[in-house]
Amino acid sequence: MNIINPYRFAGGGSSRIFDGINDYLTIPDFTYDTSNLTVMCWLKSTDTNFNVVFSHWNLTSQKAFILSLDSTDHLLAAVSDSGSGNKIRATKDPAVISDGTWHHVALTFATSNTLKLYVDGDEKTDLTVIGSDETVSTIHNSTADLTIGARLSSGTAGLFIDSKIADCRIYDATLSEANINTIYTGGTYTTDIVGQWLIDDTLDDQVGTNDASEGTGSSTATSTDFPF
Repeated sequence: MNIINPYRFAGGGSSRIFDGINDYLTIPDFTYDTSNLTVMCWLKSTDTNFNVVFSHWNLTSQKAFILSLDSTDHLLAAVSDSGSGNKIRATKDPAVISDGTWHHVALTFATSNTLKLYVDGDEKTDLTVIGSDETVSTIHNSTADLTIGARLSSGTAGLFIDSKIADCRIYDATLSEANINTIYTGGTYTTDIVGQWLIDDTLDDQVGTNDASEGTGSSTATSTDFPF
């Protein structure tokens, strides 16, 4: 595996700019573990609306996971149950995330119905449950596209985020706090990674062949403002 961390390179690295109007990226649906999963990326935002960072979440019951903001600039994570996609387990961090600085954000899910949320390498333990706190044993096996910067609804993108995003990853495992902190501090962790996007100014998947593509009406803006 060729896992690249350009933020450790002097003068290297870039982030993707999402304007909160119509910018988003799509990644064709691919197989990942629905029992043990880790999703993460870097986020820099001042957005205070309910908008989406990284998701596999289409409101035609094709739900799987979502990392987003709530309406008051807090980070929210959710997963939905396998089969119907109707049982949803969701939680949010009461701390402000949209403060205009770079943050590393991650969710992990384990088949034991454990959903965890991490910010800047640390597990958040003072989370607020969203909704009815359903039991989710296995994540729904969605057939929708994955999206960065938006969420799908009947195949149409919405909830566009105003932010910069970099280094989005999916792992086929429930990473530990130590694993996530290693990534946050710039170390390399390659075990069980199945996708990595936005580590430079291309849309290529640096792990496999599941490249991202521009959403309808999306721009191609990048920035040399990056996490390290």
